[in-house]
Amino acid sequence: VATVLTHLAPGTDVVVAGVADQDRTPHLRLALATGPGTAGRYLGSDSTRRANMVILPDLTATLLDSAGVPAPAGLIGTPLLPDAVRPALADSVADLSSQDLAAQTHRRLLPRFFAGFVISQILLYAAAALALRHGSLRRRRRILSATRLTALVAAAVPVSTYLVNLVPWWHTSRPALWLVAGIAAGDALVVGLAMCGPWRRHLLGPGTVIAAVTATVLGTDLLTGSHLQLNSMMGYSPLVGGRYYGMGNIAFAVLATSTLLASAGIAQWLEPRAGRRAAVAAVLVMTLTAALLDSWTAWGSDFGGLIAFVPGLATTALLVAGRRVSFLRLQLLRATGMALVLGVAWIDYLRPPSRQTHMGRFFGQLVEGDSLPWLERKFAAMMHTFGNLTLLPVVVAGFLFVLLVLHRPGRAGAGGLQRAYERAPMLRAGLSGAFVTAVVGGAVNDSGIAVPALSLAVAVPLA
Repeated sequence: VATVLTHLAPGTDVVVAGVADQDRTPHLRLALATGPGTAGRYLGSDSTRRANMVILPDLTATLLDSAGVPAPAGLIGTPLLPDAVRPALADSVADLSSQDLAAQTHRRLLPRFFAGFVISQILLYAAAALALRHGSLRRRRRILSATRLTALVAAAVPVSTYLVNLVPWWHTSRPALWLVAGIAAGDALVVGLAMCGPWRRHLLGPGTVIAAVTATVLGTDLLTGSHLQLNSMMGYSPLVGGRYYGMGNIAFAVLATSTLLASAGIAQWLEPRAGRRAAVAAVLVMTLTAALLDSWTAWGSDFGGLIAFVPGLATTALLVAGRRVSFLRLQLLRATGMALVLGVAWIDYLRPPSRQTHMGRFFGQLVEGDSLPWLERKFAAMMHTFGNLTLLPVVVAGFLFVLLVLHRPGRAGAGGLQRAYERAPMLRAGLSGAFVTAVVGGAVNDSGIAVPALSLAVAVPLA
């Protein structure tokens, strides 16, 4: 490179990029550039919304822009932007190398993490079913207490996978060890918070706290640039290249379920104190805020999330209000969610092509009649997920648990849960909304079965 640069005319712009891997192991590769404003700065782009990360189509957009050639409408890349001031060269190399190390650690640990998570979930369902079926609460206090604590620990795992990214574990000498230790520490902290405050005396108190903390962490992450989801066990990886910012499908399942259950818990606390209208208002404010964060292009930019969120939040609100949820109402609500999504996509479409997200580009394809291949790819990707032997067991076990124990606890012999419904009827409202969102979300997202799997992984332990 140095030799080539000596033979170029002064002022020539040069881009050097690694565009392939040398073996079957994917890595984050290097991109270098000279030109106005590049000295001493990292390279970013609007495609990733990251100050030091770009994608291959950005090189195409950069070349076209430098030559004054208009970019074609289908190009998803944007020109390279010299963004954040980088440290000294040696520190820059160490910083970028550590990011690749974080992505590699994520890639290695992800299959084992989800295998352990699924096994622990199934064991938890079995233990909960046995505990709920045996005798009175007094005679089974130890079993129920142990099951309850285990369930709270399981429910706090998702938020802990995001909180661990507050600490730069990828800069340590043993990143895998620090990542696992950080998740465990975050879990203990969240469970301790849930069990130590005055809310612990309320039936839904500890679970509501965990759900509220989970929703707050993810909502705050969206507002601050989605740093906690990158390389999280329940986030997304730059090596996959599916998403670099906003709300991932797994994180959406966690956000939607935790928001619905947190709103139900707060509604249960509010209803005897401020009336049913206040309880319904609390549900609507919390869930609509989360839906806005998830779908708006500046934050979550999640196309399928709002479609799934609206029927779930409306189901919870209707049940909290004491209204019946019919099949026709659910279809109307699902259509409403689609209309809202198309409205957000239309607003995004009105922006210049270089500033549009995938939502605006899809609306353009819809207008021009070119959306069918995109929809076919999404549908094929969704159907392919049903062959995921890691997540399929937790979906099957979770749905059976919901239908046999949570939905009809009396018939399943779960007298403890039946009494819980009698004392806290809003619990059923939150679970019903989460169940609807899980089903619709699995149908309209290309992650397919992963959405109900993670929704159930949050909802069942909290229940």
